[in-house]
Amino acid sequence: MILQFIKTISMLFILFLISCGGDGKPKPSNETVINNDLSYLSPSVDGMRKWLTSEELQSLNLSKNSAYHNSYFMPIGDFKPAIHAINDTLTITSGTLSGFPSQFDDNFQANLFPSISFHVLSHNGYLVPSNREIIIPSGKNKQWRVILSPGKVWSESTDNGMSRASFPFALVDRSWNNTLNGIATFLFDQNTVSNIRLQIVQHTSSGFSHEGAATLSLSRLNTELTDIDVVTQEFDNELAQLLPTKPWDELTNNYPNIDFESFNDNLKPTDISATAIWQNNTLYMQSCKTLYGDFPYCQFMRHGIFSATKSSVGAVSLAFLTQRYGEEILQYKIIDYVDFNAPHNGWDNVTFIDLLNMAAGIGNHDQDPLSTDYHADENKEPMGDWSRAKSALNKLTIATQQYQNFPWEPGEIFRYNTTHSFILSAAMDGLVRQRENSGLWQLLLTEVYQPIGISHLPMMHTTESSNTPSLPVIGIGLYPTVDETIKIAILLHNEGLHNGIQILNKEVTRSMLYRTDDHGFNVVHENNQYGEGKYHLSFWGTPFAQDGCFAQVPFMNGYGGNLIGILPNGVITLRFADAQNYKTLPMIEVASQLTSYCINN
Repeated sequence: MILQFIKTISMLFILFLISCGGDGKPKPSNETVINNDLSYLSPSVDGMRKWLTSEELQSLNLSKNSAYHNSYFMPIGDFKPAIHAINDTLTITSGTLSGFPSQFDDNFQANLFPSISFHVLSHNGYLVPSNREIIIPSGKNKQWRVILSPGKVWSESTDNGMSRASFPFALVDRSWNNTLNGIATFLFDQNTVSNIRLQIVQHTSSGFSHEGAATLSLSRLNTELTDIDVVTQEFDNELAQLLPTKPWDELTNNYPNIDFESFNDNLKPTDISATAIWQNNTLYMQSCKTLYGDFPYCQFMRHGIFSATKSSVGAVSLAFLTQRYGEEILQYKIIDYVDFNAPHNGWDNVTFIDLLNMAAGIGNHDQDPLSTDYHADENKEPMGDWSRAKSALNKLTIATQQYQNFPWEPGEIFRYNTTHSFILSAAMDGLVRQRENSGLWQLLLTEVYQPIGISHLPMMHTTESSNTPSLPVIGIGLYPTVDETIKIAILLHNEGLHNGIQILNKEVTRSMLYRTDDHGFNVVHENNQYGEGKYHLSFWGTPFAQDGCFAQVPFMNGYGGNLIGILPNGVITLRFADAQNYKTLPMIEVASQLTSYCINN
């Protein structure tokens, strides 16, 4: 729904399309199949490692061009704990990803995996990256960035005395919140490492949805952490705070009379990165499907959720600051906290709450106040220029100088514009810096996200070339796991209360969730048989009624089909996908059968 102007690649690659034979497996292209051996597309059937062997990982030219079945990145056969420990800095040398187009937006080389350095350590069978934020690569081409997540270490008897590691990662781009999920593996002993094999196999990236693979050179530098006890304890705490999680099948078995098939609205499993329901204090997750088998690190998989960021960060931020500073901040004027020069006076009376409501009264396209083209400006320039702009100053300049003043007042008409969320971010950051020795994002991490059990939360920021602090983009840009997203939704459902502490303002949070009389703006394309669709304080509202009980169900909604719904009965629904499917009603109809629909409203 958001950033629909993102360029669609005109080049067609057949390497990873689902071209199936009788076995239903993807067939490779751009390589010669020797002796019809397609075993690398299927898991090992005899417990023997045939692919990604020690010999293969020690060479840069023995691997297949295409991805392997994901199971080859995990323990196979007679495996045991790792023989060696690792506590060093690794460096991946840049190389070409098969299956990727050579060029993308801004003409950056899209098929070039970036050179990155990162520290890892082994701990209790895990491979733990010490940096879990967005890694900006060295070198000139910095469009692709990388987020690392915890993996595993082990040993196999056929690895010539070396230990083996694998880990999940996300390849993310600087401008658009596209997220490509992959897995990597390598061998190591006390002092050396093999090459690294990596593959991209899943994505929340509707404008750039490719799979690919590469074997790249890996080097190792001894840089042991001196505070290893602190890092490992933090990681142990992170694991202990994970939500109780069970397979999706346990939920369906508990409710045999419910048709769960409709929940995903017949989407192809490979178009979905994650599906989950939170019910009775348990997170039920479907396995994360790919063309190459289930993604083995589903729980640690990160997702680019695009405009669902507006709710999970933007709305949460304003509700938090309201609780911290008072409800009067909702009516604070933007121009008092953001320094910019606009070519008109339309910004003079725009408030914080106007921007969260997408009702600034600023835009270029469709000046008819009765129009239902709510995304008239979202789909058109100068939003592309704004997305590509790196610094906060450049983004603010485009967002304030290249849009006109509509012939109505702020707060009156709903017109969706992601650049306005960024202006809200700048205003909230300005407010925080006036009152605290901190910026907005650091305050959110320490006072909101970490207290509810979120240890790491990568967020897209502006890129600054001086000592100017970077700003969280907020309109898009969050990369959460399913676990982290559900924790945010639980905090919202509990109306900002966590462990007896009111983190978010209760009344503002209730209003966001359509639990007050103020339901915001009518959105006709969200109407259904139960009533009128709504938009209010960054949440889309889907009308639904059951057993005489009517309630507007609030949804966080992001480009491609990233949907998080908070039902009044406390059930939370989630689907991360890039199939451009935004239907929320099938999710509600399933979830409403799990317990009485309005029990907690």
